[in-house]
Amino acid sequence: MIRFVWAIALLFVVAGCTVAERDEMHSRPLVDAHGRQHERAEVADPRVRVSVTLGAGAVSVEEPVDVFVRVENLSDDRLLLGYGSSSCGISSFVVIDGQVELWPVIRRICTMDSSPIYLAPRASETTTLPWNGDVQDDPFRRLAPGKYKIVGVAGQQRGSAVTIEVRGD
Repeated sequence: MIRFVWAIALLFVVAGCTVAERDEMHSRPLVDAHGRQHERAEVADPRVRVSVTLGAGAVSVEEPVDVFVRVENLSDDRLLLGYGSSSCGISSFVVIDGQVELWPVIRRICTMDSSPIYLAPRASETTTLPWNGDVQDDPFRRLAPGKYKIVGVAGQQRGSAVTIEVRGD
């Protein structure tokens, strides 16, 4: 029982940062394990494809949806996708009103390190993220019913958006 409580507490401490904390973390310079600083990628690498597919076209508390984020290396080179959590290098975010980006509440433990995220030549990786319509926003909130965009992320590489409908309770 104590291990279960500890795991739940760690999940909310690690994955449940506030928007301000997340923004501050993403504005810091990227520093690897050797103390070297790296620039954040602002331009998509054409050798990388990040895509999102949905297990359903709508999500609600009663009917969560699986968000499948796939990253593909289209080249013959080992690629650095960017830096991020070593345990959650592939993720997604929700776009609200075309400009605000919020992380979906995904029940997984993510470390707060900044590790290099590599993908082998011609390799691909898919992560399944179960989602119920909640987003991280000081600390969590349910999105109002409506249509939203979900974008896949692998390191600093972003994919194109797909539309999902959030239904009310």
